[in-house]
Amino acid sequence: MNLRAPVSLQGQVPQVLYDWLTDLYNDNLRLDAENRALSRRLATLNSSPLANLTPASLTVALGLGGTTVIEGTHSERTTGVYPATNYAVGTQFFETDRKVFYLVYLVAGIRTWIYSSGNQITTLASRPSDLGTNDTGYRFVDSTTDNETHYIWTGTEWVTIGGYLQQIEDAATVTITTLQLLKHMTSGAAGVGFGGGEVTQLENAAGTAVTALYRTAEWLDATNASEDSKHTIWLQVAGTLTKIISLSSPGNLLLEVAAGLIQLGGTSNSFPAIKRNAANLQARLADDSATTDLEVADEVYGAGWNGSVEVPTKNAVYDEIETVIALIASSVAAVISDAAYGAGWNGVTTIAPSKNAVYDEMQTKLAANGVNFGPAAVASITVVNGQVTAIA
Repeated sequence: MNLRAPVSLQGQVPQVLYDWLTDLYNDNLRLDAENRALSRRLATLNSSPLANLTPASLTVALGLGGTTVIEGTHSERTTGVYPATNYAVGTQFFETDRKVFYLVYLVAGIRTWIYSSGNQITTLASRPSDLGTNDTGYRFVDSTTDNETHYIWTGTEWVTIGGYLQQIEDAATVTITTLQLLKHMTSGAAGVGFGGGEVTQLENAAGTAVTALYRTAEWLDATNASEDSKHTIWLQVAGTLTKIISLSSPGNLLLEVAAGLIQLGGTSNSFPAIKRNAANLQARLADDSATTDLEVADEVYGAGWNGSVEVPTKNAVYDEIETVIALIASSVAAVISDAAYGAGWNGVTTIAPSKNAVYDEMQTKLAANGVNFGPAAVASITVVNGQVTAIA
């Protein structure tokens, strides 16, 4: 194939096409040079006992692969249609179904097909499952809608190297596998505050990319073997990137925003929340519209209450008050009696009579002696020998 230098086309065709033609021209020059060199070597061999050998067998014998490219399917390469032992080191094989290249390499003195380049692009369901150590580095791109995840074959398993879906496939069933590792190293000496962060930016209504989430990790103590760290989350609050919450050694959770709520279960007034009010703690509705009740253990009043700083329930306090009231009522009945005056009073020194019992008896005595306190005012009472004789 003879091509002319495409210099005259520069500026006449798109730059991409010009660059492609230039590369093609240079490849043609290199192939011509290699072919001439091979012809000279073969011409020399024509006069030798090797003259009866075919060019193909000479190429293998001399280890000359050049830029020879064989095309075929993956199955044809791996099932013996194109055995690597029949081809010189450097011979390329293009798998027409998977769109990848293999090269003949010497492996332990044996010519072997080894993956060299190319990306197989198809759906994840069609990703190869028949690869081995000779396919190490094989690249696969998942063309499933919106995935575009890039995989690389390590020689034993697939790992992801790009795309928004990152995935590791292994044999683990009850252990945690590290899916992502982020590292920050320094040329100096790491100290308190040394750390790293991850930024998530989102486009706002004005079309500008703004940091919506910032997560950081930093040292509180960078001393070897006694490190303490802190993890902080920042969010946008009214247009300002604001520190929201942090978790630090040895397990402290800090709500960085003074007016923040810890909402439990939801954000409406159908759910509870916890809020700081100066040095106090409030139980609030999740929409922060009002306070709400706080439920505690309903422990019955007893000796265990003494010295305890726990909060009792309304129910426990109510029950105890009712018990005390009933006890007082029964105690009063035991020391004050409303029984009518009679012989039973004689000798009783531990029970007091009620005002009612005393009043009734006084009225009875006065009536028996002809004394009647009516509604009219009493001006005088005449008493003779201890008896009331007249009332005026």
